[in-house]
Amino acid sequence: MQDADGAFHTRGSVDFDGRLAAHAMTEGEAVLYADLAELDGLGWKAAEVNWSEVFFGYASGTRKCAKDAGIDAADASQAHHASDSGSAPDANLNDSGTCDSVRVSADVKMVTVPGNVLMIFDRSGSMQTDWNGKPRWQAAGGAMVSALTPVQDQLTVGAVFFPDDDAMLSCGVSSITSATQLDFQAGAQAVTKMQTGRSGGAPMYQPGLGQTPTLEALKVADAALASAALTGSTSVIVVTDGDPNCNWDQTMAVSLVTSWAGHGIKTYVLGVPGVGGTGEATLNEVAKAGGTTQYIAASDAASLQTVMHQIVAQTVSVKLDTCAIVLGAAVATPSELHMVITDATIDYEVPHKWSGDATASWNLAGDGQTVNIVGNLCTKLEAGTYEALRFEQGCVSLPELAKP
Repeated sequence: MQDADGAFHTRGSVDFDGRLAAHAMTEGEAVLYADLAELDGLGWKAAEVNWSEVFFGYASGTRKCAKDAGIDAADASQAHHASDSGSAPDANLNDSGTCDSVRVSADVKMVTVPGNVLMIFDRSGSMQTDWNGKPRWQAAGGAMVSALTPVQDQLTVGAVFFPDDDAMLSCGVSSITSATQLDFQAGAQAVTKMQTGRSGGAPMYQPGLGQTPTLEALKVADAALASAALTGSTSVIVVTDGDPNCNWDQTMAVSLVTSWAGHGIKTYVLGVPGVGGTGEATLNEVAKAGGTTQYIAASDAASLQTVMHQIVAQTVSVKLDTCAIVLGAAVATPSELHMVITDATIDYEVPHKWSGDATASWNLAGDGQTVNIVGNLCTKLEAGTYEALRFEQGCVSLPELAKP
């Protein structure tokens, strides 16, 4: 395909007589806008073109290797072609007229802070009831394992199973240090043990014939949290299929999880089929007191796994090691440099200043290469509030990050 200025462009390689030789590019590789005659003049041979060497076109019509301009070529999403006349397309727009940018190489030092999860898992007799073709305990237990496994190396995990014995109508819940419970330990070890830790190699979450002693489980969890030397973020996840019984005391249960919330520990209450209307209202109050708004009823094992994984992943935080970030090279046009922060998987642009606020959030130093993040934004990044930080040059079309 030929532009009005005589330049050819395609996803592919080119040959010397001007024909375009089709060549599929892998996802993530940049599109190179190049004038065939100029490539020939530079001594490039079609067979030798290295598509990772992306060229970035400045308005003057010169071309410079992206990596020399401080732009990470491997991450570049587009390279712009400057025509022979010296004019160039708007650096902020791609051929379709939409906003476009390239990633800027930067020495962003992020430190991963492992998290902690305490599972409180229902082993009552009713967990043997079918749920979409599997016993509830098997479906819910499998969801738990699958939710923990992807981040197990960044977690400390403990589990309170209730009741933890198999006796008929049991209300017993032993200390977390007992053989039938799972004391806090490295995530990978915990995930393995919960699948094989009972007699005969059975899963620790496989139920007996007991009742639903939810309050007793919360008490054991309280003692476990008080005695554990945990660092980083901690979340408690309750998984149950029935209304609490045995010696249920709503006031005491709410008091326990409220205390945890006061120490920054959130309690999530997840339900599988079997919880009645009264039980939902009861468990909803526990969830609200635990700082998580409401009880969550899962429609199937897949949705239960998704919710659990989101919870456990949030306990693992990534914090910024320093708020002075050095870019790969000086930025020629500071107004085209953008900071992008990822929060809960969504990308946001960070303005230099928020509307109506004279306090800067970040600025580019006089050397054109050092970014200084200041104020509450720096505090939040150093605390691990956000997931990731990067810089883009050109134009970005993203929602604005809420002022921290």
